[in-house]
Formats: sequence, structure tokens, C-alpha cells
Amino acid sequence: MNMEDYAHTVVRTSAIVPASLEDVWEVIRIFGNVADWVAPVGHFTTMNSELMPGHLEGQIGCKRIVTFNGKSYVQELTALDDDKHLQRYKTVSYPGAMNPFPYSLMDYTSCLQLRDVTLSDHTFIDWESEFATDPQGTETMQKLVRSQMESGIACLCDYFTRGRVPATPPIGATVGGRLVGAAAHRHMCTAEGTKGCLLI
Repeated sequence: MNMEDYAHTVVRTSAIVPASLEDVWEVIRIFGNVADWVAPVGHFTTMNSELMPGHLEGQIGCKRIVTFNGKSYVQELTALDDDKHLQRYKTVSYPGAMNPFPYSLMDYTSCLQLRDVTLSDHTFIDWESEFATDPQGTETMQKLVRSQMESGIACLCDYFTRGRVPATPPIGATVGGRLVGAAAHRHMCTAEGTKGCLLI
């Protein structure tokens, strides 16, 4: 297939995280440590991340390896703005025939931006991802990517309520009443939770 034959789509989610802007940004901006606060969802049982050898944390162009169920993607940091509390990255290498997803995931880019909630000392997080996939798999991949993003935000909330203990895969975790994971968080936040995050 040529790239014009793929369906291009955008997935966006946002939430209120129960921690200060400075604390949340301190976690988010560490590009190589995404697996500290994001847990795998669905049929994925493991997730790991690390910077590639010789790459410097926070340097535009640095790359990280993100591994789901033993299958690795390489992602490149394309923007990091400490004033705007913004991080943008793209996937530059895919596992090819070993793709762990049910359909293609091409031209993946993602942007996270934080803003402070002045009345509560909490943080608004906006997360948007764009990608191309097989036309027949658009809805499935939208749901899967959104589930991963919502799980990531839920884990971020839990990361702070657990005192910054690295994430482990959630068991029966829900966000907004939907199941988003399948392995060990006991205190994942829900949209109704007073100690968790509020998805918007």
C-alpha cells in the first residue's frame, strides 16, 4: 500500500491530574522514562522504555526505545518547551512484520501539553496523537490508541498518589467506566474518583 491508501486519523484526550504543574512536568519531560508512568493495556502485558545509547535526555532529536510484549518501537523527541510545558514526539521505527497491533500504525506523532489549574493547584493535561492505519481498521485503532492514552493519564494520576512509584500493568482498571487495562494497579483513578484524575 502507498501512504495515500492509509486512513489518517487524530485521537485526543484530556484530564485533570491531581498534582502541581511543576511536579507533573518534571515527570512528563523525561522522555526515556515513559514506562515509569504508563502501563500497557489490552493484550499487552509488558512495556519498557529507555533512551538509545549515546542519546542525551531532553535533547531534541534524542530517541527512545519503547517495547510492548518484546516488540520495539523507536520514538524521536521533536519538541520540548519548558515554558509552554509541551512535549512532542514521533515514531521513526516500527517492528514491521512483528507489528503487535491488529492493524498498521504509520506516521505516528504525539503531543502532550500541560496547563495549571489555578483554583486547585492541579494540572490540565492535553494529549493528542495522529497516525495512519488501514482504512478497515480505523475505528479499532482509534479505540486502542485512545485506550493507551487514557490508561497513561490514569497511571500518571496513580503515579502521584503512590508517591512516584513506577507503574505496573493495571488489573481491571477503568477510566470513565471503561476497562483500560489488565494487570496490577489497585488504585487507578476513574473519572468519578475524588483522588484520581478527571477525564474531560
